[in-house]
Amino acid sequence: MAFGKSYTWRDGVRVTVGKPRTFTPSRYAVVEKSKHYVKFPITVVNKAEKPIDIGWTHINVQSKDKEADQFYDSLSGLKGPPAKKVSKGREATFEVGFAVADPDDLTMELALDGDGQRPRLRYST
Repeated sequence: MAFGKSYTWRDGVRVTVGKPRTFTPSRYAVVEKSKHYVKFPITVVNKAEKPIDIGWTHINVQSKDKEADQFYDSLSGLKGPPAKKVSKGREATFEVGFAVADPDDLTMELALDGDGQRPRLRYST
């Protein structure tokens, strides 16, 4: 799928991974040195019958066939997926950041909830 598109699983859970945006991390970021940094907004909407634990979300990014390094930068709002459950009818939005080789060549795999019930999603530029 293209970044910016939404996917809804059969149980009613919907995920949208926004388009990547380049930015400069704060000086307090815990990150590998790189020429390029991107962040992605992620929104999870729960219309399923039971809460979903988004703290178990797994996200991998590749750029130019290299594994990108996820990093955390609280001053930039990059704390990773929140350790919480999203109740039925609610939504959560968070951002994740990665040090990448090329911001125009990105592939992301996202697995939600860690329960194996929902197939992984693949986004790419």
